[in-house]
Amino acid sequence: MNNLNGTARILRVIAVALIGFVSLAVLSGCAVGGVKAATSMTTITPPSSTTPTAPVTPPPVTTPTFESDLTGVALNTVTNRFYVADAAGNGGSGTGEVLVFDAATNQLLDTIAVGAFPTGIAVNTVTNTVYVASINSQSLSVIDGATNAVTATLTSVGTNPVAVAVNPVTNKVYVADDGGGEDSSGAPVQNLTVLDGATNMVTSQLAIGGLGAISLAVNSKTNTVYVANVVGLAVVDGSKDTLIATLGSTSLQATDPNFYGAFGVAVDESTNTVYVANESTTNGLTVINGATNTVTESIPLYVLNASGVPVQSPTRTLAVNPVSHMVYITMETEDMTQGKYVFSVFNGATSTVLGTVGLDSRAMGIAVSATTGIVYAVESQEVGVINITTKGTTGISVP
Repeated sequence: MNNLNGTARILRVIAVALIGFVSLAVLSGCAVGGVKAATSMTTITPPSSTTPTAPVTPPPVTTPTFESDLTGVALNTVTNRFYVADAAGNGGSGTGEVLVFDAATNQLLDTIAVGAFPTGIAVNTVTNTVYVASINSQSLSVIDGATNAVTATLTSVGTNPVAVAVNPVTNKVYVADDGGGEDSSGAPVQNLTVLDGATNMVTSQLAIGGLGAISLAVNSKTNTVYVANVVGLAVVDGSKDTLIATLGSTSLQATDPNFYGAFGVAVDESTNTVYVANESTTNGLTVINGATNTVTESIPLYVLNASGVPVQSPTRTLAVNPVSHMVYITMETEDMTQGKYVFSVFNGATSTVLGTVGLDSRAMGIAVSATTGIVYAVESQEVGVINITTKGTTGISVP
């Protein structure tokens, strides 16, 4: 895989969908009459015929259209809410919004307008603050989780902000910029912006190489930030905001099969293990020792074709439960035996792929609650709420 372009890959998989709901009422009538015998031979003259009126053309049915393209999800286990980024809100394709749900009831509580085409969302559970990166408006929205009000809109976060992550211990916010590895002059692009969560001020920006930052993960226990950049993984020291290691390719060429299309990254803080989802068909999941920054496993992931034969599939996003050490990885290829897209379940403690869970459409983002074990998968126009223990699934349709 050569010369991958992060922005193109994101925009390729994020497609704006329209839903229409038309309710039709069928009206039926019946006439009941009695028959009476004639008592005389009086001729009954039928009423004169009337000219039939012109057929009435009913007014056209107005089909409401909704612009839903769900792209990300984040949880606040303290307030028991989850937040979903909608890249095309009800205002049209140029708008964006955040949907606020009660995790106890799965009920929609609020809708918050943010920048155009939000693709990244994160929550600081300590400060109850939600951060939303919007690529088309080149901005970061800061939302007060108590009031659901946008308290700041920051525009100094790069040209293509696609992902955001938070360290709740240091109250630092990290924004990934999918702007590419070099500018037109050959100078490295500052792909990672670091902000002080208390002041919303940019404290530093640094280049992480590769083809541009695509996704982020933070280990708050080690104060380490991980940036997937399509051809590799950048490791950043959060105390100094400096690049300390680069795994995979150090150029714009994908030379390391462990990071062909490195797209998603997540961390199990309890074991200091880093997981990378790849768009490669030969290695869907890369496992990294966070203490040594070395690859420990390369694991292909499979779906079934129409004949029931396992075929390797690229992966995209992933989430980790640090309590159960389960890793949930969204798959790019449809499982033909189920007629569904799926996410794979990987047991990080035993390095075992346990199986897949069906979804109605390809997942654009995934998150898991370490408190309840519930998995949230956003699927363009639906949020799948999955209880892995009972195998129960609830679909929340989003207009």
